[in-house]
Amino acid sequence: MFDSLATLLLLGPVALIVVAGMARFSPSARPHSLMAASQLAALLSLVLAVAALGVVALYGSAAGPTFGWAGIGVSVRVDAISATLFTLVSFVGFIVLRFSRSYLDGDRRQGPFFRDLCLTLACVSLLVLANNLAQLVGAWIATSLCLHRLLLFYRERPGAIRAAKKKFIVARVGDGALVGAAALLALAFGTADIGLILDRAVSGGLSGTQMLEVQGA
Repeated sequence: MFDSLATLLLLGPVALIVVAGMARFSPSARPHSLMAASQLAALLSLVLAVAALGVVALYGSAAGPTFGWAGIGVSVRVDAISATLFTLVSFVGFIVLRFSRSYLDGDRRQGPFFRDLCLTLACVSLLVLANNLAQLVGAWIATSLCLHRLLLFYRERPGAIRAAKKKFIVARVGDGALVGAAALLALAFGTADIGLILDRAVSGGLSGTQMLEVQGA
């Protein structure tokens, strides 16, 4: 039962993505409907995160089904760590969105900022809730690209441009390393499901290195 309910946590990042899509129709300063919708989406994520914390405390960890193909896709894992991180991300995101509403009041690109911030929060939420290596890698890379856009929000500032270039290069190196590590894990344990990988690593069976040796023999 709880395994199926874990999937409901996807409503948080999905709501943020929908709000980000609304920014296309609110490009001007003071997009009141967009700002209100973004705060509601962030509040929804926060409520879901707090509820997940309570359920984990009562019933333990759980994982939802995988939506994808051949075991690769989107899946939610809820445990003490992921629920805590999801709560932290949702809380900070809600506060930042409220602060940005007044801090950027009147800025001609306030709408695009809310779009990029909502996308960033959605990607980070998918990252901390990931129960599939494909989702983990995809959310990591998407988070990095969204942060890059936020760094270049004021493109006329030389300091921001220099920082964004350095961050972009380092982030792509990290992306390559993460993709390689995820591929090795999937090959070693025969699955992209993070929960199964953890169970097989903890169980007393073959380690990942031993499985690679067996497959290569």
